[in-house]
Amino acid sequence: MLLFHTPCLYLHSEHVSALLDLVIVADKSESLSRADHFKLYKLIKKLIAHLDVDSGAVRIAFVEYSDDELVRFNLQQFSTSASMIEAIDNMDMKLVPPGGTNTGILLLFLNK
Repeated sequence: MLLFHTPCLYLHSEHVSALLDLVIVADKSESLSRADHFKLYKLIKKLIAHLDVDSGAVRIAFVEYSDDELVRFNLQQFSTSASMIEAIDNMDMKLVPPGGTNTGILLLFLNK
């Protein structure tokens, strides 16, 4: 799992608040076992549940990749951690056969 973030600061009243845009990237190929994929998704859901998404301080996008990228949800799609976790619970967990992990394509996609 790769995590990319873009922090920024803004002034609100007399306080400085941190905003965080977080892109979670997960390998969807069979280079990980099915059991390891379930562990990874459990970890991702736990991370989302512990971040301050509901207040708007944290926005999260989720991308899976193998031989190409699949944006599961973007930064603006969900505004609550519960809706993100529900979306992950409803995802198709079908894995892509081994040999389909193309990290270079993913990095080009994320750099757009």
